[in-house]
Amino acid sequence: MSKSHAVIVIIAAGISLAGCLESREPLAETSASGEEMLRQTLRVKSDLSRGRRWELDWGVASAYDTASEQLIRRVRLPGASFSAARESCLPDMLLSRSGALIVSSNAQPSLWRVSPSRFEVERYDIELDSDNDKDFGFTGLAWGADENTLFAVSAATGTLWRLDLVSAKASKIELSTPIRGACGLALAPSAGAERRLKTLVVTIGSTKVSQRISLSPDLARGEVRDARATELAAVK
Repeated sequence: MSKSHAVIVIIAAGISLAGCLESREPLAETSASGEEMLRQTLRVKSDLSRGRRWELDWGVASAYDTASEQLIRRVRLPGASFSAARESCLPDMLLSRSGALIVSSNAQPSLWRVSPSRFEVERYDIELDSDNDKDFGFTGLAWGADENTLFAVSAATGTLWRLDLVSAKASKIELSTPIRGACGLALAPSAGAERRLKTLVVTIGSTKVSQRISLSPDLARGEVRDARATELAAVK
């Protein structure tokens, strides 16, 4: 892991700040900004069909009943490693049609799947077909053809990947230009000549800037161009 990044690693009940402090107990002394960071809810997803709301914190995913606001289950993500660097985008979280939750690390190419019924956790350490000499994770997720296929973006490297959960492998998609700072990803509806292509909308940083990626039929290449940020809200 690059020493220039502040990384929070949650393993069991311990919290480690890479390059700063290591402890098996919760940190007693942190800066105010560090304490606020650890309390921050990173992502929120609503499962309307099951009446649940998922909240992602540092290494923990929590399910709440939307009607009563009661906590249903708090699920620890084994070996979770999340980056808290200023220039880093947050980890992402995605719900499948079956209600399974997918969580990414923004510090390493790893995913976690939480089952919708028993809340069992499965970890995927993704094998990349390139860029193995780089330190990065996935900061945006979108579904592919089925619940075993995902698209993922990396803010650090500006790259787009196609992930297969069955094999735990990822193929890099060649882009016309890098998408550095990609903090979100969603499938966009296509029309006209684009109907044969999958189109993804990427959110860049915390700004209102977004880009569209039109994928080739074989999903090996992507053409990047500017888009209006409101398009992302339309497909969420």
